[in-house]
Amino acid sequence: MENNTNFIKVLETLSCGLFSPNRDVCHWCYRLCTVMVEDFSHNPNIFKLANQWFTQKEGGLELALHAQKKHPDMVNEFI
Repeated sequence: MENNTNFIKVLETLSCGLFSPNRDVCHWCYRLCTVMVEDFSHNPNIFKLANQWFTQKEGGLELALHAQKKHPDMVNEFI
């Protein structure tokens, strides 16, 4: 059984990375998000938590768009 609190902490850490002015930090956070989607898509509980984080106000989508404004050259990584 997953520990939801730890998973939320991981997502919050990603939030900080996507908000970072450092391009490399954003790049690796994007890559980590991609790996997480691939690895956890088969687990409905984890996928639901990740989707809630991604779509909530100041969540993953909003932070990814913010990262795009800071680092427009990373558009392909976001897509």
